[in-house]
Amino acid sequence: MQRGLNSPEAQALRHKAEAATQNGAAKDEAPTAAEVNQLVVLFNAGRYVEMERQTRLLVAEYPSSGIVWKSWVLPFWCKEKMP
Repeated sequence: MQRGLNSPEAQALRHKAEAATQNGAAKDEAPTAAEVNQLVVLFNAGRYVEMERQTRLLVAEYPSSGIVWKSWVLPFWCKEKMP
């Protein structure tokens, strides 16, 4: 399975999010504070795989949210930096 931002799965998710934005399917513009805090907890605990999964869900739910997209990149970056 190819991992990273250029994988077919990541590209498909990006296209789905773009389509949702164009169709006005996004329910809100940003995640709740609790949803963002959950990502912070996962990041601080080094649980990057779980953070990646959670951010994928949030990208689908909030495709126009910059914080969600930026949060989605962090697990990939951190996993590459791990020894």
